[in-house]
Amino acid sequence: MKKLFSFFLALCFGLTAMAQSQELVIVALNDVHAQIDNFPKLAAYISSLRASNENVIVMNAGDNISGNPYVDCAADKGEPMYRLLNAVGADFGNHDFDNDQENLGRRIKQANFPMICANMDPSKTKDLRFKPYAILKTKGGIEVAVVGLIGMGGNGLPQSHPKHFRDIVFSNPVTTACEYVKLKKPGTVLVALSHCGVKDDKKIAAAC
Repeated sequence: MKKLFSFFLALCFGLTAMAQSQELVIVALNDVHAQIDNFPKLAAYISSLRASNENVIVMNAGDNISGNPYVDCAADKGEPMYRLLNAVGADFGNHDFDNDQENLGRRIKQANFPMICANMDPSKTKDLRFKPYAILKTKGGIEVAVVGLIGMGGNGLPQSHPKHFRDIVFSNPVTTACEYVKLKKPGTVLVALSHCGVKDDKKIAAAC
């Protein structure tokens, strides 16, 4: 699973019929782990897609940092990665908890794209302002509703040091996902931006 730039079709709850058939291209990233040397290739790939299709969106399911000294030892840890994500035109992003909450709060402010996660409640924190979902309309007119989901370990927390999750409450990603099926309506594509792992993703697909 820890692959350098995993391109995959994001887990879709469903595609509703549209008056005219169109192609929606989703470039989905996860577990980049600060491997910045491949970003020129990524930027060229995304540019080539956007040159021939108005309906291209770029999603990032998290684990962007931890893996490259230039990123992880920067004066503001993780900042170079989010600068690159902004440069390639990312449309959505999910979690990145490997540093403290104050650092993640700065990354959320730095991002030119919404950071979304539906199965966490950070309302008691000072710096974290995740939204559960976001809706984007592509240049070609396709409306895409994206719900963010994060997986949890046996302790009920994502995989990182527990101190990074102070004052945050997490809920089951499978049951949470089903609450957002209501976003699917005629003309809207509903997608899960998931960092839960294949096992839970299959449960989400079956349940929703």
